[in-house]
Amino acid sequence: MNQQAHLVNDTVGPRQLAIVTPLFAFAMAIFSLRIYSRVYPKYNLDASDYTNAMAVLAEAITYALFVAAVSFGFGRHSAFVTPERGVKILQSLYGIQVIGQPVPSLARISIACSLLRIPASPIWKAVLWVLIGLQAAALIANEIFILCHCRPIRAMWETVLNAQCVSQNAVLTIGYVYIGRHHKWGSSENIY
Repeated sequence: MNQQAHLVNDTVGPRQLAIVTPLFAFAMAIFSLRIYSRVYPKYNLDASDYTNAMAVLAEAITYALFVAAVSFGFGRHSAFVTPERGVKILQSLYGIQVIGQPVPSLARISIACSLLRIPASPIWKAVLWVLIGLQAAALIANEIFILCHCRPIRAMWETVLNAQCVSQNAVLTIGYVYIGRHHKWGSSENIY
């Protein structure tokens, strides 16, 4: 009797898009209303709005890359994805990683910039500036790590002779440190 499970040529990609798309559309509508209310009747945009706009733009690009990955077969069992489409999926996912990673940090920076407008003690404002600096430093360090993960970068999605990539243990260690930073100091970041 055959012990191997029968592989089904099915995909979960469209279902994932069905979950994400309404949330994305709602977020875009709320963002549009925010910008409209800050521009009319009087132009009142500030650093928080511009930072939020960068986060929304990055999220829109991330969503488009996710749609592209699904159209190439993301969500299917790898047995049913051609090698060429597999490369396209991995390229899309790499783009999601590079462009999507800054979104939470930019959102936190935007919220901190909003709180800077509130009249408060100098200590409170100094704490907000320190948190903005920490978020910016974490964002930059994470982007550098993502971009330097493999040399050449195309080794992330295809086999390249003599490619140099960071070991899996180093990736896991950096991931644990990044997650630990969010959990340990997340409460101070989430104050705003």
